[in-house]
Amino acid sequence: MDDSDSVEKNTFDVVFLLPPRLEFAALAKALFATLSKIDISMMSIVTISAGDWREVENAFVSSKIPFKKLSDFSGKTSLEVLLELKPQLIITDNDLMNMDRTFVLSGQYLHIPTMVIREANTTLGKEINYLWLSYEIIAKLNQLPRLIRVYMFYVRSASAVKPILVRNVPNLILTLLRGFEEGIVGNYADYILANTQEDAEALRKQCQNAKLVRAVGNPRFDETMNLSKDESTKARIEIQRTFNIPSNSKIILFLSSAQVEHGMLTKKQKILANQQILSVMEQLREKADFDLLIKLHPMEKDLFPLIWKPNYNEYVHVTTFDLSKLIAASDLVFSWYSTAMINVVVARKPLVVINFHKDRENAPEAGGILPSTLAIADNNAAVEATNANELYKCMFTILSDHEFREKLKQSQEAFHSTYLKTIDGNSINRIAETIRQIIGTKTQSVRLVKQPIKKKKTIKYKDSLFTLGQRNTRNEG
Repeated sequence: MDDSDSVEKNTFDVVFLLPPRLEFAALAKALFATLSKIDISMMSIVTISAGDWREVENAFVSSKIPFKKLSDFSGKTSLEVLLELKPQLIITDNDLMNMDRTFVLSGQYLHIPTMVIREANTTLGKEINYLWLSYEIIAKLNQLPRLIRVYMFYVRSASAVKPILVRNVPNLILTLLRGFEEGIVGNYADYILANTQEDAEALRKQCQNAKLVRAVGNPRFDETMNLSKDESTKARIEIQRTFNIPSNSKIILFLSSAQVEHGMLTKKQKILANQQILSVMEQLREKADFDLLIKLHPMEKDLFPLIWKPNYNEYVHVTTFDLSKLIAASDLVFSWYSTAMINVVVARKPLVVINFHKDRENAPEAGGILPSTLAIADNNAAVEATNANELYKCMFTILSDHEFREKLKQSQEAFHSTYLKTIDGNSINRIAETIRQIIGTKTQSVRLVKQPIKKKKTIKYKDSLFTLGQRNTRNEG
């Protein structure tokens, strides 16, 4: 199916820029459905066609959500894309990546809410970590042709917006170098939607030009939070049928991670870790009857076949199945440090977190582990294993000791009610309501009129292209 078949109109109230990952496709689906109820139209643009794009594309097509790949706008700058779609709002999951920032810069007269997925205190005033940046660049050398296209798009788009380019010229080169680095969340945004009140307060101080900074919770966890007991039961039955798992067998879920792709571990280190994990599973199979589901990270290359044994086919299944359903169906989850840990805590599933390579101690070099994921282990909402022997002991205790499982669940409930209190399943509704308020309070809608483009000249970006009320730089709660 051609992407254009999923689009029934030419202009949209909202353009949502998102990466090619299933969790963002689910987020777009939920936001699209909620906005549709209040007569606000939305187009999703998948910024980079990398990873398992076909699976993401199928998620959009089956949901009948209007979407395009950025590559569908062949040869156009971000400004030209916006002139074509005429949105009143641009939404990004973050405005830190160069790809997203080009749209933010190009839409300088538009209102731009930024859905801040990461916590503010991990990015405010963060300096470049050149060691981690060098690892990241080396890891992405095989993606060089794609990266060149990305940066050429960025340069062409930024140069098409002269006022903002001139104003930021001292930082332009550094911004290009920081393509893999996190800067200040919401630095270019007119509207910022943060996770918590604490994040919102920090962002208000840092982003003085933002018109509004509001805590809305984190929409990535709404689906898990809102999954009913009946839906969880149905998810377990679906997964048992899909992977041919006996009804009396336990289900253990391993959430793998893309450490090799992100330059955090070498391929040799990751293969060794996988061997240790599967050895633990073989030991555990002598004591308990279970099937193991290995959920790959969307960016992860499948390293497991490199160390596969024939008997693994009996009880080990590598999958990219829906995360919420996998967690809901599981009796035990273990994971590397990742945001998916929050999904597990929200679902109240026993959780073991792997720290084989001292990820906690090397958090800055490992790309920045979120404080919330570290806090999960610190507050006993998960059990931490620093080696294979500890991993075996933790998992065996959870499977065999009901009292231990109950204590772990109580710790998760306490952690949720304090640290994760804004995760209540209503984030999408709050985001949609904020968008409605922003659009509704305008005296007139934004009018984008495409100007003729002369050859060998950049696009002139004039105030007369837009009709807006006077900019108010006061932050609001």
